[in-house]
Amino acid sequence: MSPAQARSAESIDGLVAAARQRFGELGYQATSVDDVARDAGRTKGAVYHHFPDKRALFEQVFTAEQQALAAKVARSPTLAGGIATYLRTIAATPAAARITLVDGPAVLGWARWRSCDGGPFRTMLRRSLDAHEALAQRYDLDLLTELLLGAVTEAAQQIVTADDPRRTARRYERQLRALVHDLGG
Repeated sequence: MSPAQARSAESIDGLVAAARQRFGELGYQATSVDDVARDAGRTKGAVYHHFPDKRALFEQVFTAEQQALAAKVARSPTLAGGIATYLRTIAATPAAARITLVDGPAVLGWARWRSCDGGPFRTMLRRSLDAHEALAQRYDLDLLTELLLGAVTEAAQQIVTADDPRRTARRYERQLRALVHDLGG
C-alpha cells in the first residue's frame, strides 16, 4: 500500500468510527456530516471525497456493524448459541441495534437492508444447518434458513423496541433455543 493509500484508508477508518459513534448514539436523522467530520478531525470535504452522501457513509457503518455482529455470532459452536449471542448483543448494545435494526431499514430501504442484513448472518445460519446432515433429509435447508432468519430478525426487532431489552432477549432466546432443539440443530 502506498503512503497515499494508507492515508486514505486511515481517513476512511476515522470517518467511519466517528459516524458509527454518532449514528449509534443519536440516529441517522440527528447526525450531520459536519459533526462526523469534526469528530473525526477532518473536513466536510474529506467526507464527500470518500462518500458521495451521508447515506453512503451510513451504509459503510451499517456494513461494518453487521460484519462485527456476524463475527461474534460465528464464534459460537452451535446454532442455538449463535442465535443467543446475537440476541444478547442486540439487547446489550443499543448503538448496534439502532444502526442495524432501527435506522438500517429506514435509511437503506427494506430491500437493500434485507440484502445487507441477511448476508453474513444468513450464511452463518445456513452453515450451521448444513452441519446437521439429518436436517437435509427432513427440510429444504434454503427455506429453513430463510424461516429462521425471519424468526431471529423479528425477535431482534422486538428486543429493540422493548422496555427491558435484556429481559426480552432472554425470553426470545429460550423460545428460539427450543425451536432449534426441536429441529434437531
